[in-house]
Amino acid sequence: MSMKSEQETAIELEKPFGEGMILQRKRPIPLRGSCSPLSRVHVQIQGKEAWGYSSAEGGFFLWLPELEPTDSTELIVLVNRQRRCYRNVAVGDVYLISGQSNMEFNLRDCVPGIELFSADDFSHIRYFQIQRRSAFGEQRVLPGNWVIANDKNAGSFSGLGMLFARRHYRNTTVPVGLVDASLGGMPIESFISRSALLGIPEYREEVLRYDIMASTAEACEEPNPKLDADFTEKMYAGIKRIFPEIPKDDGETKGFAEPDYDDSNWDTMEIPDSWTLAGHNHAGFFWFRRVIEMPPKAEMHEWTLHLGMIDKADRTYVNGKLVGSTGSPEKMDCWNTMRVYSLPKGTLKSGENQLAVWVGSLMSVCMDGGLLGPADEMYLTNESDSVRIPLTGNWRYKESFDAGSVGMEFLRTLGPGAAASLHCLYDNMINPLGNQAFNGVLFYQGECNAICTASRYETLLTTMIADWRRCLGDDRLPFFIFQLPRFGNPRPYSQHSQWALLRNAQQNVANKVDNVECIVLIDTGDAQDLHPKDKIFAAERCAEIMLAYQKNTAEKARSPQCISVEKHDGNIVLKFNGAELSARSGDELHGFAIHAENGNIFVPKAYIRERHFVVLELEADLSVACVYYAWADNPVSANLQDINNHPVGPFRVKL
Repeated sequence: MSMKSEQETAIELEKPFGEGMILQRKRPIPLRGSCSPLSRVHVQIQGKEAWGYSSAEGGFFLWLPELEPTDSTELIVLVNRQRRCYRNVAVGDVYLISGQSNMEFNLRDCVPGIELFSADDFSHIRYFQIQRRSAFGEQRVLPGNWVIANDKNAGSFSGLGMLFARRHYRNTTVPVGLVDASLGGMPIESFISRSALLGIPEYREEVLRYDIMASTAEACEEPNPKLDADFTEKMYAGIKRIFPEIPKDDGETKGFAEPDYDDSNWDTMEIPDSWTLAGHNHAGFFWFRRVIEMPPKAEMHEWTLHLGMIDKADRTYVNGKLVGSTGSPEKMDCWNTMRVYSLPKGTLKSGENQLAVWVGSLMSVCMDGGLLGPADEMYLTNESDSVRIPLTGNWRYKESFDAGSVGMEFLRTLGPGAAASLHCLYDNMINPLGNQAFNGVLFYQGECNAICTASRYETLLTTMIADWRRCLGDDRLPFFIFQLPRFGNPRPYSQHSQWALLRNAQQNVANKVDNVECIVLIDTGDAQDLHPKDKIFAAERCAEIMLAYQKNTAEKARSPQCISVEKHDGNIVLKFNGAELSARSGDELHGFAIHAENGNIFVPKAYIRERHFVVLELEADLSVACVYYAWADNPVSANLQDINNHPVGPFRVKL
């Protein structure tokens, strides 16, 4: 053997290329790898060839010609006298799936889930899990390997991704590949590159400050920060930097817990709910009060107070006496813990009793603060549970400390080891994919931005799509955005709903940016669980619109949208595009609300007319400012859809 061949560098393809990989069909494929420096590279696959040269450092880049679908073939790389054969290579449709915990949600936990898959389904789905890392700065190396799905490994894969792949394979009969770049609890700012964030005026100074902070000794105390182990500690350390001590609250000294305190000038809030929905879109401390009317001889009984879930800490008083407390406002431990407090004999008395609850939250994630319920978990009961007194309805409330939006913003600047930091997921999961060919991107994210930053979401999502298209080398790469489903306490309408605002932003992006589709999920979800198990609906709808998209008939699979509004014969008439309209579960329409110019809000009678129109009946001489539909975190009664069961998503339209 010659001296040159002895010194030759082994041929390696850069991940996600490798043994068992799947390549995108009918599209030129960028291929990256390394070999001996300054050498000619020859690649063969499906009887087709491509050539290139390696650089002085040994890296090479070339384009493979378009390939036809296949379950298995070989890709051969020839350099000088070396030959590297990559076996079991499939060609089909490859998707990048990304987002936060609802995309990460495992198939084994979906209902229905893994039992829907046949052996044939599994054999045509390949999965590449991008390693979850949180290094600072753009990374190039992408650890991981392709695996063929089976009944033993698929349970840990993305349930939404796998259910989509199953339906997509059955629709097209070509192999499907999933590249998973998801991680729970991440704001969209982590998915956007540094350079793109610098282009958003609201973020420029924050990014520049973060660059310096992330390179300090304090930010790099750990020799090798581990994503899962250190994030909670980093999160609590971050909030402690902002609030070295828990802010003082003087409500108790002012008598807010006392039965004779005059709260007549306090505002009212319908409970259960988050204070966000009362227009307080920030963290802080609030006091809640209500009078409870107790039956005769109440003082002779022991009672149990059920307050449901409280976000995040509480101190609870009955007639001025502290009866229980849970959690601390700077920690997440107890945000969804049911509050149940025992009341000894003599705590309550016959007639009027005063219940007061202090609630504190210094961290804003998904929603912020308040008595969250659910409604059926808010009551007083006696020893035998023969008497139940509900605690839902209007409570008096007062804000005692405004913590602002820092409870959300600090998550973006925790530094190395914290994936929620600015541009961190982009740096570690998206940047290493540069120029990779995909058939589309499935993106399910937003819960983490549905507090404090929902008003910026349209700009952020638009920026992210352009950013990823640039990175992946495809300016028309299709994006499929999963609109947030229902969550939280059911309401027909909520003026300050941040979830509705964010859903509206998702739809606006789909309407304004080419090759972006919004998958409407407003008829799905779980009131009490941020992670609904019924991922099948989202997966099937996405697969349906993907198939229609490939046939240039996407408009048939989209949810109807309001395209015009006018006053006619004293009523409001809304026109919708798409298929013929219908009302889910009955003929009567629900979900509409009208804002009058005088500030009043009312729910109109609504009905469908002539297939594509909805009429809202108005009171005489009413001047309308705006019409809302499904405008709440959980607009469970909203039931407008088309005859193909595509639900109409939340919208608002001005007259």
